[in-house]
Amino acid sequence: MISIPLREAAQLVIDHRGKTPKKLGGDWTESGHRVVSALNIKNSRVDSNEHHYISTEMYEKWMPDPLRAGDVLVTSEAPLGEVAFLDRDVEWALGQRLFALRARPEILDGRYLYYLLKGGKPREELFARATGTTVLGIRQAELVRIQLELPSLGEQRAIAATLGALDDKIESNRQLAERASAVIDASASQLLARTSTEVLPLADLVEFNRLSVKPHSTDALRYIDIASVSPGQIDSVQELTWDEAPSRARRGVSDGDVIYSTVRPGNRAFALIVDPTPGSVASTGFAVMSPSVRLGSSMLTSVVGAPEFAEYLESVAHGSAYPAVGIQAMGSYPVVVPKEAVVAEQFEADTMPLRRRVAQARAESERLAALRDTLLPELLSGRMRVPVEGVAA
Repeated sequence: MISIPLREAAQLVIDHRGKTPKKLGGDWTESGHRVVSALNIKNSRVDSNEHHYISTEMYEKWMPDPLRAGDVLVTSEAPLGEVAFLDRDVEWALGQRLFALRARPEILDGRYLYYLLKGGKPREELFARATGTTVLGIRQAELVRIQLELPSLGEQRAIAATLGALDDKIESNRQLAERASAVIDASASQLLARTSTEVLPLADLVEFNRLSVKPHSTDALRYIDIASVSPGQIDSVQELTWDEAPSRARRGVSDGDVIYSTVRPGNRAFALIVDPTPGSVASTGFAVMSPSVRLGSSMLTSVVGAPEFAEYLESVAHGSAYPAVGIQAMGSYPVVVPKEAVVAEQFEADTMPLRRRVAQARAESERLAALRDTLLPELLSGRMRVPVEGVAA
């Protein structure tokens, strides 16, 4: 084990804070090389949300040292300390509030560095070295002073391979869910384009808030809060006693229901409920929609998941600082459905198995993430060891 500051363990630190196309004599473009900023680093990965582009000529000026497989991205502020590992070379420009770290290969494994900054003592030191009151941030001069405790390179690789195998499976599940959902949504659009349809208000096709839960009706509850739901999925649930539960924990949910946040509806916090554990309760901030023969769970998920639904809700929401939409307004949304119920039923029969497979994959990812988070501190501290032999360099 050696103790070494990050500045000596890093072969390269890329820091382009403050760099803009105009400072380099150009401007943004509509296509070309992606510019990644701190806003794109979420859940330990680089997301595909909106971003700027620059030309190849600008990219060559901006990134004399291109990003390479094995680099670690770290956000410097807003938010501080989000990390992502690059498993391939990318021709992206490094944008605002973002560092890229490249390990010296003879002493430090890049993915091991990623895990140190994700959950090891270096992460604690990163936050300890940050400054600011309203916005917490870290300068490069402080970042490179972070001290790393490094086992042998072979042991680093073995630890990174163990944790990485879990993260690779989680990423595989995420991609499966994303692609499967896209296929089902496309199938729904194709079905409606080739069959006879009619337009009905959403309230005529689903039942809103069918179940109400009384406090202490179960020993405990699994609470689904608005903050724990992102577009299309429940990211986490809280295991609470009724004494700990907020007063808004009152919406009962059943298999096949679809929940959609009535608060800030433009955020598209919605999810299909699949095989809920007994005691599952959603916030009263959700509209809980129970499907019908005319609009089954799978088609309903596609309907409320479409950007047009969120745009409609935003147009009828009230309140500027805290926009919210009422059930009556939500129920007025016009929905295109097949005229023949049998057509809708066949769509459900064809696609719900895939929706359930997606839910299983997400549940598996939750278990794997919990296992990774348990193993991470044990492996990085040396309290738990992994075999070194046979790990590829």
